[in-house]
Amino acid sequence: MERERPVVREGLGGGFPGVREEKDERLRRSQRVIRSADFEKIFSGGQRYGGRYLTLWVWRGPEAALRAGVVASRKVGGAVQRNRAKRMMREIWRRNRSRFVLRVDVVLSARSEALVAGYRAVAEDFLRLAARAGLCSFTGNR
Repeated sequence: MERERPVVREGLGGGFPGVREEKDERLRRSQRVIRSADFEKIFSGGQRYGGRYLTLWVWRGPEAALRAGVVASRKVGGAVQRNRAKRMMREIWRRNRSRFVLRVDVVLSARSEALVAGYRAVAEDFLRLAARAGLCSFTGNR
């Protein structure tokens, strides 16, 4: 027997007492860089910022729409390790996307050290790189 779950919609509070509104942090298809032509455009015309755990590519252009793409080369490891690194970077982008107001396209490229470092260290590295790129301000404390 399947239980019905209450649907919480942004701005409505779900109509249930005690249910707080949560901001929409989903990473929709329109918010991702998917096409290989877009990746090529970002790699060839964008600025690169290197960190300890990842490399951030930023492209500012007329079609930029605050989208993110995630890549991990075979240097990171096997398929399982690469997918784990990409999931972590997508989650970091998804949770911090609301900090950015500029219309830019971003590609996050994982380094092999990202898997050993853990989520918090990679997230701090990402925010530090984003601040260097002028996308947000980074205070060092979350």
